[in-house]
Parts: sequence; C-alpha cells; structure tokens
Amino acid sequence: TTRLFPELQREHKVGDVVRLGLMAKSSYDGSMKAQIALYAEVLSCSNGMMSKDFLRSYSFEHTKGNVNWDEESQKIFSSLHELFINENYE
Repeated sequence: TTRLFPELQREHKVGDVVRLGLMAKSSYDGSMKAQIALYAEVLSCSNGMMSKDFLRSYSFEHTKGNVNWDEESQKIFSSLHELFINENYE
C-alpha cells in the first residue's frame, strides 16, 4: 500500500523533490518482513520520469505470535519522528 500526497505538488525542475510518500508492506503468511518506509519522489528527467529516494525505512520479521505490534508500531513512529526533528526540511 502506498499513500501519496498530491495536494503538495507545484511546478518542478529536474532534481526537485516532487512529493512525499509512505509505503507499507507485509504478508499474510509471514513470508516477507513487515515494512514501513517514508520516501521522496524526485523528478529525474524533464520527460517526467520519477525516482524514489527512501528517507527512512523500518522493517521487522513477523510470524504467528512473535510480534508485539504496539511496541513495533511505537518504534516505527519514533523513527519517523526522529527523522523530521533531526533533519532540516524546507
């Protein structure tokens, strides 16, 4: 699942961050790690090609009964909060 924020768009030049996204992925059967990632989409070419620049990502393995979801969720949001507190975004 990916959530984009198009309401923050404006005119851009190559190399500009165009928008932020938040990606979450997991698997029902535990065959892959659960992951949440914050990324910036960057305009890579004047033809409109975009690339993702991952700013922060957090993942953890999960199998039936081995995850304390409250604790893992707190780690994720603390990590994202730290990113915004410690970085100077304009």
